[in-house]
Amino acid sequence: MKTLYVLAVALIATVANSQQVGPQDRSCLSSFSVGYSKCAAEPPLIKSAPVEAKQPKVEPAPVEPQQPAAKPKGVAEADVDAYLQNYGKPTREAARAMLDPTDENIAAMARSIRQQTATASYVAGRMTNLQQIDPGLIAINPSFTSEDLPFLSGMRVVLHTSVGCQECDKAVVLLQRLVAESPILDARVVVHGTNDAKALLMELGRVGITLPATAATQAQSKFSKFVPIALAADTRYGKEVLLKEFGNTQEFRTSLANVRRASLAEVKK
Repeated sequence: MKTLYVLAVALIATVANSQQVGPQDRSCLSSFSVGYSKCAAEPPLIKSAPVEAKQPKVEPAPVEPQQPAAKPKGVAEADVDAYLQNYGKPTREAARAMLDPTDENIAAMARSIRQQTATASYVAGRMTNLQQIDPGLIAINPSFTSEDLPFLSGMRVVLHTSVGCQECDKAVVLLQRLVAESPILDARVVVHGTNDAKALLMELGRVGITLPATAATQAQSKFSKFVPIALAADTRYGKEVLLKEFGNTQEFRTSLANVRRASLAEVKK
């Protein structure tokens, strides 16, 4: 009996202690677990440190490469003045090859001659084409017969000369005068007896040849025994005629015009 009394007292004390621990609101009792769970103290909020917004990465603007200054179109007057001052004089490459005839200097001189020849041939060809398009570009000189002019378009003259030939020198001078009066004419000079570029340059300077000139090739050597002789070619109709007598500029011009007339006569047949 005493033992039951002690147990009852202990149970009452336990219940009393549990009531003092829990909250006064009976709604805090949990229906699914022992004790008070619904109204337990909320855990303290931990404030996080403010996060700084990341600044957007700004890419540097691409730097455009500077374009070189555009060169002015055309030819400067200073270049024209320099050309006129050196007109008729040997090039620097030629002078260097004469003073120091090494293979390197001679090759440079040959390249210079080739470039000048190519430029002169291009200018002469373009002049012929432009004069065919616009007949008003044909130079009219009252000193010669105008009826020959239309027949010179498309005509080519290749004059064969030789080193030390006086008659050849006269023929070259005559041909150059003819070209000066009739720029529509395509004229060239082939020099025989020049074994290298240096000899060719010396001959051009000696005679004063300003027309496009080249040394004779092996295929052209057949004309060496007949210099001075000119091969007149009608580039339109493919007719070629050898001219041995030149006379004056008017006679030379008429001879060339007659080659074209003969070509036209053959076409009409």
